[in-house]
Amino acid sequence: MEKPSIYTIAEMAGVSTATVSRALSGKGGIRPDTRQRILDVAAQLNYRPSQLARRLSASDITIGVLYSGQQLEEFGLEIFRGAYDAGQELADYRVKIRLIYMPDMPSVYSLEFSDHYMECLTNILDSGVNGLVNFPFPGNPRQRDLLTEQLRRNNVALAQLIGGRLVQGENVFSYHSDTYTAGALAAEILWNALGDHGKVCIFTTLKESPIHAEGIRGFREALEKYPLDLSAIYENQDDTHMAYYTADAMLRNQPETRGVFVGSANSRRVLQRLCEEEHPEKFCVVASDLYPEMRQYIRRRLVRATIVQSQYTQSYETVKTLAHYLITNEAPVPDMRRVRPQIVMQGNMDQHLIPSDDPRLQAVRAAMEVY
Repeated sequence: MEKPSIYTIAEMAGVSTATVSRALSGKGGIRPDTRQRILDVAAQLNYRPSQLARRLSASDITIGVLYSGQQLEEFGLEIFRGAYDAGQELADYRVKIRLIYMPDMPSVYSLEFSDHYMECLTNILDSGVNGLVNFPFPGNPRQRDLLTEQLRRNNVALAQLIGGRLVQGENVFSYHSDTYTAGALAAEILWNALGDHGKVCIFTTLKESPIHAEGIRGFREALEKYPLDLSAIYENQDDTHMAYYTADAMLRNQPETRGVFVGSANSRRVLQRLCEEEHPEKFCVVASDLYPEMRQYIRRRLVRATIVQSQYTQSYETVKTLAHYLITNEAPVPDMRRVRPQIVMQGNMDQHLIPSDDPRLQAVRAAMEVY
């Protein structure tokens, strides 16, 4: 049986579809007996208005998606692309997506944000957004409390992807990469290339960050099966300059290192430093990000594989889940999901990489608000 619509109700009640819409939405300007006749017909047909029909008469919903980091090309564009595509699908539901880029903001692991960025974040919260994805929080308790109170006052819902600090009780949904499995896979790939007792190092953002600590734990526990010698773990705090200089420190302090796992979004600068060596081909790298420049490193076999975090998928699903919550007020179940790691090598690299001049990326760049 065909699902009833407002057109069916209008025909059976002998009124216009506009009158049906007004009656079902509770608006005035309709005689009580006409409203009752329409409601009786709707009940008889067991009519339930679709989400789209309800949203057409509702106010706009705005979701802001933030990326605050120096690795826009390597990491952030895929976050924005996923959010942009989700926004295209949600447009009919009167959901608007804002892509907010904060390029010079300190790492989300910083203890304190500058007055400028605290002002920027405050302005975003006051701009009428209903939900935010990847809203950054400083480690400074006073600043955290200030932003948390403003979130509550403005009734802004939060969702999180990739990693970072969360506000207890305020986060309605999170979607993370399975960094534990990624770390274990990286160890296996390096062991296959180097054999037993190959010297390896790890580059990460912050060892104490839960998302990165899981990757390190996965790598370490895999060493029970794949006997590599883990020489050191270097932190770069998602800073491109630190990524370069920690790679330099590894070459000076751990000269026998041949295997490298870059478990953060800073492989570009690590690879640049390795390529300054006389024989960069002696190194074997497993990365965790993907960008057009990576092609050359994979083809030269300097990078044996990159275990991508599927930023596009995480962002796309997180935006759609948050939008559903804001439309229906139904909490997502489960409230945390993980994406499976994807190993990218030369054979499937073109399936994952989008050329920098692709119209889809150009549309994303045009939509970005830069703070």
